[in-house]
Amino acid sequence: MVYKAVIFDIGGVVLRSPFIAIAAYERKLGLPVNYLNCSMCVLANIVVTDSHDLAIAIPKLPQTLKVDGRELFGSMMREAHQYDPYVREAILRIRACGKFKVIALTNNFAKVNVPEEEREFLGWSDQGAVPDELKSLFDDFCDSSSLGMRKPEKRFYMLACERSEIKPSEAIFLDDIGL
Repeated sequence: MVYKAVIFDIGGVVLRSPFIAIAAYERKLGLPVNYLNCSMCVLANIVVTDSHDLAIAIPKLPQTLKVDGRELFGSMMREAHQYDPYVREAILRIRACGKFKVIALTNNFAKVNVPEEEREFLGWSDQGAVPDELKSLFDDFCDSSSLGMRKPEKRFYMLACERSEIKPSEAIFLDDIGL
């Protein structure tokens, strides 16, 4: 097998995971581990099956809770704005060797005009959630909010390969969440 590209997820791989901030928020409120993740899955109508491969245990969920969405989202964005130094160094070394394309494939949200004080609160530059410095690490940056598809849609992965003129079998994909 000859590999031609390495495809990186962003959140939880290149940048720290927003799940770290969610876990900290749960601890702050004295909630069971994974309470908020499970609640968000239920709210998003994500069906969780009885699988031995399921990585998180589903806690008994209280009926009511007051969550400050701004505070939670802000802490998630600030946490997810920090590079994993080892992965960043690996990307730089892969690019320096010149043998592989380096591609980003990430779920993101639409870019909107965010007031300056909110950008500061979220830890964003005036460039928003995806600063040019992050984009510059990659030969191609496949962002769900601009391409109109999301992981785990097969078409999203295929488009990343097509844009870089590689076959899926010629790429290694690094993600923090198994599918």
